[in-house]
Amino acid sequence: MKIIGDGIHDDTAGIQEALDERKSAVYLPAPSKHYLISKTLQIHSKQTLLLDRFTEIRLAPRSDCLMITNDNPTGSNEQIAIIGGIWNMDNQQQSPNPIAGMLGISRLSYDPHRYWGICMRFVNVRNFTLKSVTFRDPVTYCTQFARMEYFGIDDVTFDFQHYNPLPYNMDGIHLDGYCRFGSITNIKGVSNDDVVALNADDMEGESPCFGPIEDIVIDGIYARDCHSAVRLLSSGSHVHRISISNVFGTYYQYGIGFTKFFISRKGMGDFDDIILKNIHCSKAPRHTHYLKDGGPVFPLVWCERDVKIGRLSIENFHRTEENVPIQSIGIDSGATVDSLMVSDASFKNLTNQNAHFLVNNGTIQSLVFNNVKMTAGSPDDKLIVDNGAIEECAGCTKASVVS
Repeated sequence: MKIIGDGIHDDTAGIQEALDERKSAVYLPAPSKHYLISKTLQIHSKQTLLLDRFTEIRLAPRSDCLMITNDNPTGSNEQIAIIGGIWNMDNQQQSPNPIAGMLGISRLSYDPHRYWGICMRFVNVRNFTLKSVTFRDPVTYCTQFARMEYFGIDDVTFDFQHYNPLPYNMDGIHLDGYCRFGSITNIKGVSNDDVVALNADDMEGESPCFGPIEDIVIDGIYARDCHSAVRLLSSGSHVHRISISNVFGTYYQYGIGFTKFFISRKGMGDFDDIILKNIHCSKAPRHTHYLKDGGPVFPLVWCERDVKIGRLSIENFHRTEENVPIQSIGIDSGATVDSLMVSDASFKNLTNQNAHFLVNNGTIQSLVFNNVKMTAGSPDDKLIVDNGAIEECAGCTKASVVS
């Protein structure tokens, strides 16, 4: 079947026919306008779908479906690659976001055919590559991954121009349970929710599975006036051995969050062996069009209540703050950290209002500060404010406050 690419004729059947030939690589050449699909494409094991970097593939109006998935998500796939293309979900032409009104209350069972406003989903894939793609106007998440092992995601750009009906739940790279041995690198642009979400225990019905997330590298996030860089979420399943480095930009909600979110669940968030390195971030102004007026404002590194963290290392964290006077690192009441090491860090508070470096309302068993400096914005600024319990503190007296 001929693939037309004029932006008018439906190319779904033609592209799927090419994939179903099971050739190792399917290349979609530059079209006269863009490719139009109306149903979910299914890619097979040992197969690459290749588009030129700026070839657009667009979801037809009222399709209400994923744009692409693997063909055997309930079994297994291997060696799948998606390379290139502008993947445009055209959110204003799809049904509205179905997630926003269900957060915390969904009791649905997972159905892979239910519409959640997600652009791409891959489940049960070993050896997976997503590279050199742009996501334009998803309804909710750009990607959702679960039960993935040995995967690489690189050179991803977000081009969010519209939303439907509100700018909520529009994650970038979204991982659910049982993801292991993966890298997420060189991510650019603004998402309307978490740029990267490692959600071990997400919402019932929406998530293919709850389970651990382990051995993940996140390296290179670049965004201005964005919701948040990285969320780590657990209500019992562990999130262990995560390295997050080279994060730049401004974030109005938080920079990196350790969260439980689903507070009604009995388990605690479980995080361990987390490294944050080369973080150069500050707070974005909380503009009214974000629709967060009156909501809570979180620190750049935020540990929510009901989470437990084993070892957390923060190295080369540097913040120059002109917009929002709030602590750089915040530990909520009910949160525990066994070992927190902060080294080679600085905070310049240029707001002329009170903002501390670290505010602890929970429990820190062992805190180590090494070469941490602060330029105060008000006479009351402190390097450490302990409203909870810090059992041991090494090097804290050597950290300096400059008035």
